[in-house]
Amino acid sequence: HEQRMLDERTELETRLIGLNTFLNKGQPDDMEDYDWDLLNSQAFAMRNYNYVLSARIRRFKAKYKSN
Repeated sequence: HEQRMLDERTELETRLIGLNTFLNKGQPDDMEDYDWDLLNSQAFAMRNYNYVLSARIRRFKAKYKSN
């Protein structure tokens, strides 16, 4: 269970790094504003998901490593 969460977080972080790299270059001229806003919303959601996964992993480790 913990390994699955760790793998998921690693995959998420890899994707988030790629998305952030793209976003940091600025909006492409051929991209509509709405699509740019959606990508930024996606990055925000991914950061929140990463926070939740990290919290779950910490709790899992605290619960099962202390036993």
